[in-house]
Amino acid sequence: MDLSQLQSFDLNIAIGQYTFSLGVGEISRENYNQIKFINYYKRERLINGIFSAPNIGVIEVKAKTRGVVFPFHGLVDLKGHHEIKII
Repeated sequence: MDLSQLQSFDLNIAIGQYTFSLGVGEISRENYNQIKFINYYKRERLINGIFSAPNIGVIEVKAKTRGVVFPFHGLVDLKGHHEIKII
């Protein structure tokens, strides 16, 4: 069995250097159906971690060099698309 994973997203974050991690876990169907109603910190107890690789990459956000530069107010926008295929 092969696993293929593709994720894309838009980041709207402050200037700086950020690291990211990769993790894979599993959750029961019952808990998955209720996850949106469960406190974020309690969710961790419901997820069985299978694989975790901390700090696998770095993203650097640099200052805009042209046009009008607006101040950063702490907005993070993670809209995007995620797709996993098991082949």
